[in-house]
Amino acid sequence: MKKAGKLLGVILVFVLLVSLAINVSAARKVQLRFSWWGGDTRHQATLEAI
Repeated sequence: MKKAGKLLGVILVFVLLVSLAINVSAARKVQLRFSWWGGDTRHQATLEAI
C-alpha cells in the first residue's frame, strides 16, 4: 500500500512539473499571420473574426 502512495506522489509531482513547463512556454509572445481571398464582405468578416 505504501508503494502505491509513493507512486501516486511521484506521478503527481511529474504532472505538476509538466503543467508548469507548459504554462511557462505559453507565456511567450506569438505573432500570427492570416491570409484569405474573396471580396470586401469576406475581408470585413475575416478582420472581425481575428
